[in-house]
Amino acid sequence: GVALWGRNIYQYVPMFVDRVQLWGKIGYIYNFLLKIFIAPYKKIITINRFQGRIFSRYKTVSIIPNKIERIEVESTFRDELAKFRKLYVVGRLDDKQKRIFELIEWLDNPLNSFKLLVIAGDGPDKINVINQKNKAKYIDIIITGWLDKKSQGKLFTQRDVLVSNSKFEGEPLIIREANDRESIVIARDILGHRGCTHKSNRFKNKDELLHLVKLAYEDKLKRYKNRSIKEIDRIRDNAIKTLFI
Repeated sequence: GVALWGRNIYQYVPMFVDRVQLWGKIGYIYNFLLKIFIAPYKKIITINRFQGRIFSRYKTVSIIPNKIERIEVESTFRDELAKFRKLYVVGRLDDKQKRIFELIEWLDNPLNSFKLLVIAGDGPDKINVINQKNKAKYIDIIITGWLDKKSQGKLFTQRDVLVSNSKFEGEPLIIREANDRESIVIARDILGHRGCTHKSNRFKNKDELLHLVKLAYEDKLKRYKNRSIKEIDRIRDNAIKTLFI
């Protein structure tokens, strides 16, 4: 940015992560430096209007939303485990961001009507997740390791419920993909979840999570509809024309 200062340059920042949440007071220094780092750029490119609001205080912003491609899975190719209704988690097993330990602890509760939790992912906290799995009393937990999108489509269906307890996100493609397969999504009430989940499906604490799980089990929660691929293509095309033509 400094090398090209004064020229017509843009910076792509898919998401802002508030480092105060991770590092405490020292995170304020990082957040301040970030404002300096974006100074040489004419525009910031980000992925949705929620992220855009953060950067628009300092720079002109263009929105280029993420795009997912639909993968159809025939029922005859479903995984055997797909027959069972379940909660599921997809993502890196990193407790600092995903709060996976807290989520398992909260879901391992007699008030949770779901008796199966499937965790698709891997990461630095996998061993600790396995140890927590072995201690669970009220819910069976299966850890599958990493699964590509097609494998997820074979395992998870519209009868299942994705749960996200992340501390921060940009706009999780995992949630967009769950919406696409018409799963109910329950998510922590954070900035990154606001553009891809219903407000009524977001929780702030254990009691709210268990209440939403109960409603999901009774099929009383709404499913979120993604924008159509055609609409996303139109938004992306318009944004790119504005930037470069």
